[in-house]
Amino acid sequence: MVSQYSFRVWPLVLATGGQPRVVCSSEPEFVTEEELLRLLGPLLANISLAAIACIVVRPRFAVMLHATQPGQAVAAVVNYQDWRRGVDPFAVVRTLQPVQNSGHLQPLELPQRLEAFTIQQLQARLVAQDQATLLGAAQALLDGSRVAFPAENAADICETLWLMLPYRERTNFSFCTACAAPLEGYKFLGLVDAAAERPPGLLRSDKLADYPEGRYEAQLQWALEHADDNEYQRLMQRRTSAETLRLAMTLLGGMVLVLLAMKFLG
Repeated sequence: MVSQYSFRVWPLVLATGGQPRVVCSSEPEFVTEEELLRLLGPLLANISLAAIACIVVRPRFAVMLHATQPGQAVAAVVNYQDWRRGVDPFAVVRTLQPVQNSGHLQPLELPQRLEAFTIQQLQARLVAQDQATLLGAAQALLDGSRVAFPAENAADICETLWLMLPYRERTNFSFCTACAAPLEGYKFLGLVDAAAERPPGLLRSDKLADYPEGRYEAQLQWALEHADDNEYQRLMQRRTSAETLRLAMTLLGGMVLVLLAMKFLG
């Protein structure tokens, strides 16, 4: 299934390092530069060259960022309604690479052709990566943990892992592929210093292959082993745990009301 639509992004150029600041901006409509700098400050102070990052601020906006050269990063802001329709952050940052750092920037209208990624394409990406580790990472993320990988090759690993997560989980997936410190609030981190101390709940990549297998991991592994694209597409439509809980509570509430009505009428 293929759908075609366009969405608007607001590009910015940001100075990184000790004095984060906005170099030039397209002036996003729904967030101020001051708010963005408060949000991005810890990231801009710790981000490493070539890093790709994404921060999701529900239900308002998402920010995608690419550290394109020493001391500078290009960013794009998109409103949350467009974001949850399936914006690919990796495709967006690749589009932003030619953005210049002078003058007043203009909002960009980007065409987004959404074609369902297939299990065969995922198998091709996993040929050069550790499938067991990424399956464990996917399950850990769905269980509420955060994961950390060495910064080397973390961008490719993060993009593959993003494609292994259900669509609804992707809309809440904040990440940074190369940073100097284990920042809070990011579900995936690529750490430049692999020996850096990790806070509780941040799982090292060398432990993920042995992460306790859950139902989602087992189903995704089966789809990969059998090249079953129908099962993969079904898994991608999976509800989040919060959505499942809300549905269960709604059904429970409905049953209680029915029982009360039957008791009252009987």
